Amino acid sequence: MFDLADNDKLKFTAASEDSRVLDALAHAQRHQAARGDHITAFDEEGKEVDVSFATQNRRKATSTSPRCASRT
Repeated sequence: MFDLADNDKLKFTAASEDSRVLDALAHAQRHQAARGDHITAFDEEGKEVDVSFATQNRRKATSTSPRCASRT
């Protein structure tokens, strides 16, 4: 997924005004080099990234723990 998105092989656009999926993809791309089982659920401004559209199992890939290794 990252290879396709990073190299502009695919261009993602929102089919509606809801940009949560694209925002989450951009957030995941920024943390693709992170080590560990989780990435932070917070963006660079400290705001929680909305992943409410995802299944519970997918939401587990983000962490709200302040001890999350990839949180800066």
